[in-house]
Amino acid sequence: MPSDVYGKGLGLAPLAQMYPQRQPLPSEMQFFQQRPEVAGYAADDSTVVLNPQFGGSQESVLANERFRQLFRDYPAMLPSEMTALPHQVPSQQYAENPSALSATILARLLSGDPSAAPYTWQQQEAALRTLQLLKAMYP
Repeated sequence: MPSDVYGKGLGLAPLAQMYPQRQPLPSEMQFFQQRPEVAGYAADDSTVVLNPQFGGSQESVLANERFRQLFRDYPAMLPSEMTALPHQVPSQQYAENPSALSATILARLLSGDPSAAPYTWQQQEAALRTLQLLKAMYP
């Protein structure tokens, strides 16, 4: 199933209200300068912070990080088990934290990020269940 089915036109306004974007703090600017490959992150204060020097799609990064916040706040939305393909494990840290890995993969899939593609059927089904739950929570 193509990733553009998930990330576009789904009326994800509730996520934007739940997890607004904010400007980076000085310490976050320093982090982004040291790690320019990081496009943004889901901050501990339930906001999304983007790297101002990131040249890619901010819309996609915002969606990705908002889904990560959602999974942090509602861990029951994550599947109890999800198999990751070798190219989907960005670091050993994720390999040792299955919930964080599942949240990362699903957030990428739901935001239309192709970096973790191809996705398994199990991952695509989990993404569809997430969307169904969101639509039920915010009709």
